Amino acid sequence: MPVRQALAEAIAPLQRRTLMPAHAPAPVRLHHEDGMFVIEDGHRRFALPVQDVVLLPVVNTSTELLGQYLLDQVRPHLDGVERAALVLRESPTAQARVEHHFGGQ
Repeated sequence: MPVRQALAEAIAPLQRRTLMPAHAPAPVRLHHEDGMFVIEDGHRRFALPVQDVVLLPVVNTSTELLGQYLLDQVRPHLDGVERAALVLRESPTAQARVEHHFGGQ
């Protein structure tokens, strides 16, 4: 599969969803309740429809960690590549660049 297509497939399930970190630090508590995804921190409680939330294997949803997550999703399609970089723009003036070096480099 071409890298561009692999990246598009990695991004597609994230579009128009609330991205939540699966490994959020305490006191944040994430759970399901009556078809809702509930986020609590001891002071506030938010409930969103389950279908509107994507839980990602990260500690926060910073641009840097989202870029790393996306590059990890594309990594299986990078056979023969020694180095890969992904730039994720948060706004016209803010971006994150993440890189993978393969082959023991």
